Order: sequence, then structure tokens, then C-alpha cells
Amino acid sequence: MSKYYYEKSGILDSSVNITYHELFLKDDKELDEWITEVRDYIIEDWDERGTPPMVGQSIEQIISSFKKLREYDIHGFIEKADDGQRNVIKNFNKFANGVNQFFPTMLKTRIGDMGDVTLNSIYDRIKEDVNKDLFYKAMRRGLRRDSMYSFSKSLSKDRKENEKNKLPYWNGETAVEWLKYYQENKLKFKDHRLWISKSHQEKYLKNYVTITADEIKQAYKDGLITDEMVTNLWCPTLKVKLSVDDVTDNVLTKGGNNKTNVFMIRFYHIEKKLFPSAFQIFRLSLNSQPAVNFPPLTARLLYEKYTDHIKQDEPLNIYDPSSGWGGRILGAMASKKRIHYIGTDPNTDNWIDEIDKSRYEYVADFFNEHGLETNAFWEEPRILIIIFS
Repeated sequence: MSKYYYEKSGILDSSVNITYHELFLKDDKELDEWITEVRDYIIEDWDERGTPPMVGQSIEQIISSFKKLREYDIHGFIEKADDGQRNVIKNFNKFANGVNQFFPTMLKTRIGDMGDVTLNSIYDRIKEDVNKDLFYKAMRRGLRRDSMYSFSKSLSKDRKENEKNKLPYWNGETAVEWLKYYQENKLKFKDHRLWISKSHQEKYLKNYVTITADEIKQAYKDGLITDEMVTNLWCPTLKVKLSVDDVTDNVLTKGGNNKTNVFMIRFYHIEKKLFPSAFQIFRLSLNSQPAVNFPPLTARLLYEKYTDHIKQDEPLNIYDPSSGWGGRILGAMASKKRIHYIGTDPNTDNWIDEIDKSRYEYVADFFNEHGLETNAFWEEPRILIIIFS
């Protein structure tokens, strides 16, 4: 029997899920070839198998988290506002995230002004050829140069931070002294590699082990810094890689401002895979607003708190004119009150032709079929087709 929810992207177990070290060793041409493979795989996995580039929960994890929704103390979400009134809801609970997996087109959805012809979903940013340059730039920046610190960390002056990041071999040395220690103790560092990063954030001078331009040049001559370690030295103004001879402690921007170059030692583990960590690049670096779900526990809170005055001889009728991504029907299913949920939605993606059923009803059936004890029932949430002209 087919299931109409995804669990995890196939890319996690595919041949394109290489380590950061393997990617780091690629030249520019090899890197672009690999990015093409990744792009092709994601598009195929999404289009053919309905699986977006996400890490979903297993069915066991979904059931376990859904079971927690009924007894969770939702009244703890209510906090005081600046005026002293308890009318602010803060809900950061993640128990119900699994409901997103029943709606595989969430990240295909364009969020914003419908009249904006340049509007793009995350799916558009990955698939459409007009966005290829943006996708490739985001991947180079987010992966090779690790702009989000997903795969490598800077050598810290705080020994505890280094130990937390699995690099316990720094004890107050200068950058050059530490590079010598690294060179002379290769066995200790057999699982780690280094590279030199550049930033304009002067606050890093206080927090991290930094190295000057002259020290980089001398360490390069002494063999303490290799070509591989400076492959990520990048000049955003000229949009070119810097050679060791070109590094300076200060640089003039296009606007004529003088900025300090802060050079740091970054380290990474050679067995660290790119995915799933790299998935955040798609959400944060493609200049697109991803769709998000309505928190089911917030929905449950609204249903229960604002109907306290109603004596429940009959079920509460909850009408949802835009059922979205199932968050509100899940909140109804998890409620301690008897609820009659009636939902409509204009999104035809949320109708499953093979079983002649909406995804909302499918979520509700899943909830019931796995013994999650609901008090809710629903008016068949058939999709209301709205034609926009």
C-alpha cells in the first residue's frame, strides 16, 4: 500500500552525499560538476518520489510525537505582554513537525504577493534554469567556504569550546606555534584538517586564535600552511581567490572604507558528511521565503482556551477557511475537547487522486489508525477550487 508522506530525502544515502573533506579537495570544475549532480538528484527525488530535500521523522517518531500532543501543558505558552496582560502566545514546541511530511509540496509554494512575477519558492530556486547561477553561488559559499559554520569551526581561545567541537589540542599557543604543533603531531590530528579563513569581524580578534598576513606568508614558506589550506581565501570585492602573496591585514572596500582582515584557523573532521547539514543552505541562502506550518499546539490552545465559556453538550464546530498544511486539523485531533473540524483550501496539491481523499483527511485517518485517541471528527475537508482571474 502506498504511503502519502515522506520520511527522509534519498540524498542522505546516495553517492552524492560525500564528506566535507572530499568536497574541499575538489577543484572549481569538479566542484561545479558535483553541484550539478546534487541539483539533478534533488529535482528527481522531489518530482518522482515526492521527497523534498529534508530530513523527516520515521513513522515511529511521528506517532510518538503525535501522542505527546494531547497531554502537553499548552497553557504554559501564555505569557505577559508589555501591558501586563497575559495575551502573548510563545510556542517553540517541535512535537508536531512530522505533520509537514504529509504535505510534500510545502517548499514548492510561493509565499508573498501573487502579482510579483519574480516570486520563487525554494523548489523554483533549485529547479528553474534561470536560478542556476544563484543556486551554484549559494552552494559554493555555503559548502566550500562554509559560510554557516556547518562543517568547520574556528580555533578558539576558549579551550572548552575547542573540546566541545572535538579538537582538544590547544593550550594557549599562538597561531604559528599551534600550526607547528599540528605539523609535528599528525597522528593526533589524523581525523582533522585545517584551512585559513578571512573575516572583517574585528570582534573575532578577542575570541579566536588569529594569524596576521605576514605570519601566513612566513608559515607558507615554512611548509606550515599548504596550498590546500588557503583555497578558501576569497576577495568578495574582486570576486576572486587570493593567493598567499596577496593577503594583507587591511583592505579598501569599493566605498573607500578601510577594513581589517581577520585571519583564523578553521578545522573540520574528515568524516563529516555534507547532508543533512547542507539542507539549511536551501532554506537560508536562496533568497526565498519558505512556507511554514501553523503550530498544532497553538491551534489546540486557541480551540480550548477561547471556548471555555461553552458548555459542551454538542461538538464544537471549528471552521477553517484555509486549511494550509494540516497544523490546525492536527490541533483539533489532539484537543481534549470534542471538535467538529470543517476545512476548505484552494490548493489542489493537497488532494490525493489515487485514494480520492484530501491530505487533511489522510492526516486525520493516520492519527486515528495509530490509536492516538482523538475527540475530534471532521467534515470531509474536500478541496474548494477557487479560480483566480
